[in-house]
Amino acid sequence: MKKYFLWNEPNFSNVILTDSSSYIEDFFSDIFYPFKVIYLSRARHFIPLLLDVNNLGRNNIVFTQPYSSHCVLSNISLQSTPSIINGDFVNASIIYHQYGYKTVVNEKNKYNNILFEDAVDTIFLDTTEKELFPNNGLISIISLPKIMKIPFGSIGVFKDEEIYKKVKLRIESNVNDSFLTNSFYEKALKNPSHREVLLSQYKILSPKVDNIESLYISSINRVKENVNLIKDYFSIEEDFSKRLPSNIIMDNPCQEQRISRLIDEPFRNIYNYNTGEIIKKQLIPVHCGVDWKLHLNKRR
Repeated sequence: MKKYFLWNEPNFSNVILTDSSSYIEDFFSDIFYPFKVIYLSRARHFIPLLLDVNNLGRNNIVFTQPYSSHCVLSNISLQSTPSIINGDFVNASIIYHQYGYKTVVNEKNKYNNILFEDAVDTIFLDTTEKELFPNNGLISIISLPKIMKIPFGSIGVFKDEEIYKKVKLRIESNVNDSFLTNSFYEKALKNPSHREVLLSQYKILSPKVDNIESLYISSINRVKENVNLIKDYFSIEEDFSKRLPSNIIMDNPCQEQRISRLIDEPFRNIYNYNTGEIIKKQLIPVHCGVDWKLHLNKRR
């Protein structure tokens, strides 16, 4: 029996590459206008880049929430020093909008120098500054496979045009991908043991998508349908009109076997940025890789 993971699982079996990511940047630049957008093969690549252009190095401490993923911790470490403990000694902070839920730090200056709005698994329906940068961060980071059916890729939405220009220049000055052919990449990406090495080393690898607008809209519609089904089934009143989550965080564990048996690793630690409290919660995936109408066609 197939189980749903907490994020959409990318399919690399038919991956085709393109020589330019400009079509991705152009598409999302229209969506997030007037903010500038940059494409990279992995969302994690934005972390050391933004730390670098903000002159933060090894001697600087960067806060990230407890139980942060390995990719966040290791990519902070490429440039600076990570800490899961907050305090006056912290030089910069990452705020994760956990599973697509908006995180707003209520206490002013509680987290020093918030650079990153980590929205990797958020679908923004409201693209205003207040929604994209609720903690006044410099960049909102989104992982494309977590919000739509695309094998890999990410975008950074920049609030500050000068920071955007610095990051863009840094990327362009370090590009060394042109000497390898697309067929070489495509074959290697199908091999899991080679995939992460390639996507880590070659930061502008771009998948070819025939109609990115259609794919994006269909992914949004699938997530909306999943959200509405789960909300209706569990009588959840939460408002998701401004952003769609990858998972619905349950206040109480789901006792429904026909749902819980379909979810792989459903319990995760949720960090409260305002109190510092950590609570283990059950998640129900609603991302584009899930189709709850196949399982919830009958009400309880």
